[in-house]
Amino acid sequence: MKKFAVAYTNFLENDLKIKIVEASDWREALIKAFPTVDWIDRDHNLGESKEFAFSGDALFDVVEIT
Repeated sequence: MKKFAVAYTNFLENDLKIKIVEASDWREALIKAFPTVDWIDRDHNLGESKEFAFSGDALFDVVEIT
């Protein structure tokens, strides 16, 4: 398992949330950190998922940390 820093905000709340989680990849990390997000698609890569989230008035990033 790898460690990831996951940051998320939406434009309604405008409150940045950051969590550190252990996961096998960025998708799992995002789901573990913020299980209520509903715009994760297994066919999209990280960049495409970030664009899709932005079109839904949200921002996120997932960064692998050591």
